[in-house]
Amino acid sequence: MLSPGPRSRAGAGAALGAALSVLLASCAAGGGPDASSPDASSPDASSAGAGSSSAGTTAPTATQSRPGHPVTTVVITDDPAVGSAAEGSWPGELAALAAGSGTPLDLDVAADADAGYVAGAGGGSFADLVSAEVGPATQLVLFAGSASGAAIPVDVQLGAAAAFAAVEAAAPDALIVVVAPWQVAVGGPAPDPDVQAAVRTAADGAEVPVTLVDPGAAGWSAAGSQQAFAQLLYPEVAPLVDALAHSGAFE
Repeated sequence: MLSPGPRSRAGAGAALGAALSVLLASCAAGGGPDASSPDASSPDASSAGAGSSSAGTTAPTATQSRPGHPVTTVVITDDPAVGSAAEGSWPGELAALAAGSGTPLDLDVAADADAGYVAGAGGGSFADLVSAEVGPATQLVLFAGSASGAAIPVDVQLGAAAAFAAVEAAAPDALIVVVAPWQVAVGGPAPDPDVQAAVRTAADGAEVPVTLVDPGAAGWSAAGSQQAFAQLLYPEVAPLVDALAHSGAFE
């Protein structure tokens, strides 16, 4: 379930908005044939697919005319199953799904099981990981925090707000996606509802646009594997990845 933040952003945001408009226009034009279109069974039907005009000529779109460039992506997580290498973990599976759809990710994973929106014992905070890993060329930052241990909800809210602000400082044109805390693994700890609410509040009140993926509201059950988590998450981020890949803002 996607909940976009309340504010817009300049720079890449304008190019991204244009790309999204093109995508929406293409989808709107891609419905079935009407009275003015050739019959789907006729030899000429192949020339009147999605994006065609009433005369049967194809109108190329930005996504049709050129392949998408790799989307520079940083994943910030405290998931203990995710190491520094993406291979075999849900970030790697997510990248594989994106590549299979023609929009590859240039992926960097910042994973620390002792981290969180609030720093844990022996670990840094998510804001610290952002400062270390996110740079001006970063296009997409994906936060996936789990239960946040025994952190006080108000501290989680402040820590989440600081992490989102750190992204804005390091990569002003980057988009932010936040997976609200949830029970990632079967048998794993269930997050405190107050902690979940704290992250939602921070996302809603952020100074930058934040897209919130809320597994609880979407009815997700605990993922049985890293691949299962990636398959649940990918449909939520795919439209943003596709738009960024074709925005041209970072070329």
